[in-house]
This record gives sequence, C-alpha cells and structure tokens, in this order.
Amino acid sequence: MVLGAKFWHGDMKARLIFPMNNPFTQRGGRDQGICTASSLAWCRACLKLGHGVNTFGEIGLNTHLINIQMATLRRYDSNPREQTEMAQLNIVGNDRNVNLDQMLEVFKATLPHIGIFWTSCHTMGYRYSHHDKEFFDIEQGLFRSKYTEGIKEKIEQNYRGQVLGCRVVRL
Repeated sequence: MVLGAKFWHGDMKARLIFPMNNPFTQRGGRDQGICTASSLAWCRACLKLGHGVNTFGEIGLNTHLINIQMATLRRYDSNPREQTEMAQLNIVGNDRNVNLDQMLEVFKATLPHIGIFWTSCHTMGYRYSHHDKEFFDIEQGLFRSKYTEGIKEKIEQNYRGQVLGCRVVRL
C-alpha cells in the first residue's frame, strides 16, 4: 500500500441501516410527498438521542403522521425559519446555496453537524460525527458510513450534481 493513498475496505462504503420508500404525495399527487417533514423529524430524533437512529421507529412518527405534518410544512417552503420551527427545530445560521462537496463541509464545520439538504424537488438529511456519518433519504433509507466518501458515493448514485442547498438545525 502506498502511504497517503485512499483505500476502499468494506467500512468505506455506506451500509443500509433500514430501507424506506415514500408512497405519499401532496396537492393531488402533483408534488412529492413527505421528504422535508421526514428529514426534519429524523434530525430532531437524532438530536434528542444524541446519536443516530437505528430504526425508523426511533424517529417517533409513522409515515401517516409525517404526511399530515408535511401538508402544513409545505405552506412554508418559502419561509425556511418558520418551516423549521414548526418541526420543533431551529436553524443554525441561514440556508446555504451549496453543491454536494460544500454541503458535506458545511455540516462538518457547523455544530451540531446535522441538518437537511435538497435538490430542486427533494429533501434529505445528513449527520456528521467522527467515523459515523449518515445520509437519510425517505426515498431510499438510512445509510451510515465510517467515512465521508462512503456517504458521498451513496448520494451521488441518485443525485449527482443536483444538490442545491443545505440547512443546519439544532433543538
């Protein structure tokens, strides 16, 4: 092995902790369903626990309750602070316009290292902790990796080049 070279072992890849899907739509099926509400609920659960969740049940809401919350949160898509506060969280700083690499750096550098990020039509969650990174996506599931590269690879599989912004949140 060459010194300083990156190596890919099994712990470099993001592993699926639990699978998910998003069967809900809002406004008569014209919009995707519950991604913002579920991502904010996941953030809140992780912050309350002080670590990542290991089951969907630890989030504390089922998908039907998240669907009800999303109907309210969607009205505040243009008011991120209000939307986040309705989810019982607070924004750290402001929303940031970033690409994937910048998003990963923002969460690494900004306590409490957790929040949501989005594409033009989808919201997901990210949590940074030394040797314990997580990617939450209601469309795919919760993924965990010891290394940032594993999470980055998982996000790029479906959202390459589409990340537009992020929001760090706290209790």
